[in-house]
Amino acid sequence: MCGENNWVDVVQSKKIGNGCSFSGGEIVVEERVKFYGLRDLSIGWYENRIIELIENYSSKSENDWDVNDVLELFNVKKFIDQSVFKDWTEARIKKAKEVSKKVNRLFNEFFTKKEIFDILHNIHLLNAEYYDDFFELLSKVNIHQMVSESDFEIAYKSTKLPIRFLLF
Repeated sequence: MCGENNWVDVVQSKKIGNGCSFSGGEIVVEERVKFYGLRDLSIGWYENRIIELIENYSSKSENDWDVNDVLELFNVKKFIDQSVFKDWTEARIKKAKEVSKKVNRLFNEFFTKKEIFDILHNIHLLNAEYYDDFFELLSKVNIHQMVSESDFEIAYKSTKLPIRFLLF
């Protein structure tokens, strides 16, 4: 979590990791969308952020997305695909479904236009809550067809993540 880093490191880098940063003498927690399931009580908490991402989706160039942005959109797509927000206007629902379709293209482009070592290097940049989403998305874009098993093993071992993230 945010407070685990050495305070000197925080001040020097101004970046803590796991969605946190240091700004003006305080730790700032970046609130990212995470879909935990339909019965999760956090659903309402994310609604404003989801609306903001849907409304501002087209204003950002596809080259400007980092791995956490892409995975946040992956989680937004899960909310949209599950039709979670039943009280939205018809126009907002339509816009959300349009963004959901565009996001699929973003996923494919983000992960298929890179080398496997570049893709797995992104693990070091991930917010911890997105580890499982990262590997789920890699599976959806058929990463196994783009890299040999031995190359994947070498790249994955360099991340020092437990194997459980591959066993979902």
